[in-house]
Amino acid sequence: MKLFKINRILIFSLVIFLVSCQEDPLKYVDPLIGTTKFEGITKWNAYGETYPGAAAPFGMVQSTPETSNGGYYYEQDSISAFTFIQHLSGWPGGSSGNLNIMPVTGVNLKEVNDQDQLLIKYKLNHNNEIAGPGYYKVSFDDVKLKVELTANTHSSIARYTFSNPENTGILISDVDSIVKISDFEFNGVKYTRYPDKVYFSIVFDICVLACQNTN
Repeated sequence: MKLFKINRILIFSLVIFLVSCQEDPLKYVDPLIGTTKFEGITKWNAYGETYPGAAAPFGMVQSTPETSNGGYYYEQDSISAFTFIQHLSGWPGGSSGNLNIMPVTGVNLKEVNDQDQLLIKYKLNHNNEIAGPGYYKVSFDDVKLKVELTANTHSSIARYTFSNPENTGILISDVDSIVKISDFEFNGVKYTRYPDKVYFSIVFDICVLACQNTN
């Protein structure tokens, strides 16, 4: 009986030691995998059609950047949107989504029209880009702007840091309707690529001084 107790203590101590020595598997996750061309050819093209942004497992939102031609393609050198819904990782066009919430700086938003929205883009330097499980960050040196994105299963948090407060704002596009609820909240709806509707609510942590519908 005494021998059994000693063996049990030794086994328990060994298990604790092995568990404590395990490495964090999250450090091996690279959301940028699949965002560039590869040598193999799939049924539709040579891209993985993945997105590098923040998403929770089985989550309803995906907070991710898009490059100039829609979707995210590593070879392209600019970001033109930050979209939050309807991404289908690994599917044709899957890195492209809806509900663009784009920080804007150095632009007079009162003069922005529908065509101008398509021209707003920022130079992408991959050295200023961090993508990890549930978190994405990118900085734009030319306009002194930093974007951070995270997500859980039903919501997302985006933090936009402007170094220059002049002519700054948020451009919300690729939606079917949007209504101002208060100086902090906007609600809206987007008809998706499927016969469904996605209802959304956007809440700011600072007061919106003015808003303008350009569409």
